Amino acid sequence: EKTTAVLENFESENDDSLETDVSKFVATVGFDTKCILNVRRSGPTLKSRKTGADLPRIVKVKCDSESSRNKLIRAVAKSTDRGNVYARPDRTWQQREKLRRLNSELFAKRSAGENYWFVDKNTYELKRNNTKFVARI
Repeated sequence: EKTTAVLENFESENDDSLETDVSKFVATVGFDTKCILNVRRSGPTLKSRKTGADLPRIVKVKCDSESSRNKLIRAVAKSTDRGNVYARPDRTWQQREKLRRLNSELFAKRSAGENYWFVDKNTYELKRNNTKFVARI
């Protein structure tokens, strides 16, 4: 039973006020703050590919049940004033390893000129897009 949700692109002034910042944000999207058990930052600091600026680390929000985690994810997705923040379920170690392996396979295929492949993050499979590939400019 996985009860942790991940907030991506969540900005806060400092890590000391992280719990209060997350509580305020969650209240604005319409979720009950009593269901939150723990809040922490996780993962390395990443750099933006375009500008080279530091991106905010992900925030892991531990909820009291799996259903409340799903309600939190839906509330963030439905909210119009969430800004650039996205929520998703936390992946297990096996799922993260499988995504790493799939992304390396995808990189190899795209380096060989096969631009019509993509990674489906719901089923954890490498799939082929049969529609015409349009290069992004």
